[in-house]
Amino acid sequence: MYEIIKNKIVHAVTIRRVVYGILGILLVYLIGSLASGYFETRADYKRTFEQLERTQRALDESRKLNQQLKASIAASQQLNSDAGRRIDQAQDYQQQTGAGIERLETNQRETGARIGESLEHLDAARGEIERGLELVDRIERANKTQQTDRTAP
Repeated sequence: MYEIIKNKIVHAVTIRRVVYGILGILLVYLIGSLASGYFETRADYKRTFEQLERTQRALDESRKLNQQLKASIAASQQLNSDAGRRIDQAQDYQQQTGAGIERLETNQRETGARIGESLEHLDAARGEIERGLELVDRIERANKTQQTDRTAP
């Protein structure tokens, strides 16, 4: 019976060793898997963090560009507004110039008509002066003939 018990104990110890060996191997495998997972997760975290930093830098740069674009748009709107006002002013000047030209043309027509009337009056006055001179000349001739008639007897 000693042999049976001894064999059973040796067999139990051997089984225990095999079980402990298997458990040890499983424990080493589990620790290795956990360590591998930890390192992979850490690398993923690091890559994710770096990507997040790149994204944040790109977002900051995008915000700067957006601010510059807004400033450029505001400046462009101001320039467009100024150009619109200048175009309106030019149109006003053009209208005023057109009205001035119309007034000038009207004044020229009126002046031309007045000059025409004045020339007609001058012609009439010249005719009157010529008739007056003829009359004066006839009177002087008549006076001369009367004087020669008085002195001739």
